[in-house]
Amino acid sequence: MNLKKLLFGKSNLDEMQELALLKIERNGFWIGFWGLVLSMAVQAALADPSEGFQEIRGEWIVLMCMAVYTVIACVRNGIWDRRIPATPKANIAVSLFSATVTALILSLLSYKNYQEPVTAVYTFVIQFILLSIVLIVTLSFTTALYHKKRQKLDEENDSISSKQKQ
Repeated sequence: MNLKKLLFGKSNLDEMQELALLKIERNGFWIGFWGLVLSMAVQAALADPSEGFQEIRGEWIVLMCMAVYTVIACVRNGIWDRRIPATPKANIAVSLFSATVTALILSLLSYKNYQEPVTAVYTFVIQFILLSIVLIVTLSFTTALYHKKRQKLDEENDSISSKQKQ
């Protein structure tokens, strides 16, 4: 049998099976994504500070590939999120929450490695400020791309609808 036909040929599944498979694949993706995040957090917490983050380099690369692909694919298809709106207020809230969690983890690691409470507090403050700025800017840029793509898709749908009515 032709390998191309086998891998990329017509599906043998009906619509219900396709929907079930999509849900299975979605759940598998998110289990893998959050499993990598958890694995990296545990490894970072247990790592020797002199080694840096050499042990999680592979996981980091896979996680970033998954994240970047997901963001690009969603924006290209005019999809933002099921629950969180693509608004500046939501961007700020998500950024501040993410920056707080990440800065807290980094400050705890700093305290674990150096046993200096003041250094841990400085780590938290600096990381929180820097991450908040980077995340707000990144989400604002991505939101602008999303809105532009969504508008283009809506215009294409409107022109198709008007042509079908004629």
